[in-house]
Amino acid sequence: MTKRPPSSRDSQEPEPKIQRIDNIFSNMRLRRIVKENHGHDISQLSFFNDHLSKKSAKQIDTSNVLASVGGCQLSVYDNEHCGDHLDIMSNFDITPSHEKQEARHRLKTVCWFYRESGDALMATAGADAMIHVLSLANSEEIILLTGHTSTVSDLQSHPLNDHYMLSTSKDGTARLWDLRQERCLVVFEANAALSISCFHPSGTTFITGSEHGDIYEWTIPSLDNSISNDSPVRVSKQEARIFNKLHGSKYMDCIRYANGNLLTKSVDNQLHYWRPDTQEIIHSFSIASQENNHSRFDVSRDGHYLCVGSHHGYVYVFDIHTGDLLAELCHKKATKAVRCSVFTRDCRQIVVAGEDAFIMRYDYIDRKTLDEWAKWRKSK
Repeated sequence: MTKRPPSSRDSQEPEPKIQRIDNIFSNMRLRRIVKENHGHDISQLSFFNDHLSKKSAKQIDTSNVLASVGGCQLSVYDNEHCGDHLDIMSNFDITPSHEKQEARHRLKTVCWFYRESGDALMATAGADAMIHVLSLANSEEIILLTGHTSTVSDLQSHPLNDHYMLSTSKDGTARLWDLRQERCLVVFEANAALSISCFHPSGTTFITGSEHGDIYEWTIPSLDNSISNDSPVRVSKQEARIFNKLHGSKYMDCIRYANGNLLTKSVDNQLHYWRPDTQEIIHSFSIASQENNHSRFDVSRDGHYLCVGSHHGYVYVFDIHTGDLLAELCHKKATKAVRCSVFTRDCRQIVVAGEDAFIMRYDYIDRKTLDEWAKWRKSK
């Protein structure tokens, strides 16, 4: 099956369709390598994808801005709208100046929030159990949210309201926060070490996964009472919908919605596409990896494609609807475990990161250029 992304962006189209082009993924080549100075695994990459002001019809194209978290650092890059560079814009180190035990502050996750002032906020969290909200424009921490008692494993911005954020933690709770009030509105008590979460596109429910394979669906209660009360509303595990353990008791490391269905992955490389109403597996994706690997996958904006990394440095691109493997991206220099991978907005690039602080970018190269490269190599 052939695929093509659009040749240009339309700033008036918030959800551009990714059209078909011959061999877009098989024609990708490794073009950029960055090694961050902290030397630790990079646990998440996140593009600031086209955040739309909730009070204005004006589209703000921020799809070139990329955040990474690894060690105690959060870095922000300008991907120059699919240009030839991956230039660093800003870097934050959350380690307190008096702190010598860096491991206590290593970051696991990041998410973005748009502000009408033109600023971008980034929430990041990890081993210190606190959520650090940073201003990109001012290059400073502006909010510190406390309440979790163990590692915060995942953060998600609300799909419809940039004032709300969801956090999941190894302390057995998920928490819904209001950034305007700088406080927790709802505590969801899973009583299991939570590792990952994902909002439903409607923003009314969300899914959590645990370190032991538990998958729960939670309904967000009316926020009227929680906003008026000083104490957060508490939702017990008995009020959640409990799904079958499709991954057994394995650590859940990524969950995403796609086309009204769920994609779930565990560290033993099981990756399933399934219907949440019947819990029927539509199909599973085969990741050729013999070792367990924590790796966040990504879904293209049109819900058609999936990219996921392996422990030996490969990145696999699948057609979500058919389950077909479309491409296997690799390079002799790409030997480190991939902990996360993300599509650019138009799918012409895939950025991957992971072990030992490496970030790598695969770019789509048109057939004419590939032929010219082949001729050049033959002439040498």
